Order: sequence, then structure tokens, then C-alpha cells
Amino acid sequence: MGGQDVLAERFGELVGRGAQAAVYARDEVAVKVYNAGYPKEYVFHEAAVIAYAEAAAIPMSRPCEVLNVDGHMCLKTSRVVGQSVNDMILGEPNP
Repeated sequence: MGGQDVLAERFGELVGRGAQAAVYARDEVAVKVYNAGYPKEYVFHEAAVIAYAEAAAIPMSRPCEVLNVDGHMCLKTSRVVGQSVNDMILGEPNP
């Protein structure tokens, strides 16, 4: 069983992939699995930024846990389904 298969079994369906990480989701949880060697401090910083946004009542995912799975840093958050923040920023402006 390959690495991606193991991650999918543990975290759910692969729902996105970027240059630094892949995102898996199951039910109400999403897990961002960073590439091997991605700096641990960057993952904790991202978790802190999300926590600050949560504290400011900005509607977005909630950080739950930072994990190290077979050398891959992971950020577990609540799952949000809908338009991404990036799409909102780059989309049509509201009148």
C-alpha cells in the first residue's frame, strides 16, 4: 500500500493538493498533510493564524491538532465546504 493510500485510509478522501501539502477530508474533519521536510514551525504558525481568525469570529475552519505522521507534519482542522477564501478574494466583487 502506497503512502497516499495509507494517508487516505487514515484521514479520508484526497480533496486537494498544492505545492506544499495535500488535503484529506472525512466527515467534519480535514487534514492538511505537508510534504516531508516541511518545517514544523510553519505548521504551528499556520495553526496559530487560524486560531486568531477563529477568535476574531472570522468564519473559517477551526484548528484542532498538529500531528507528525511518518515524517509528515499535519494540521487537523474542522472541515468547511464551500467557496475557498482564495476564490472569494479573486472572484467578482459584490456591489
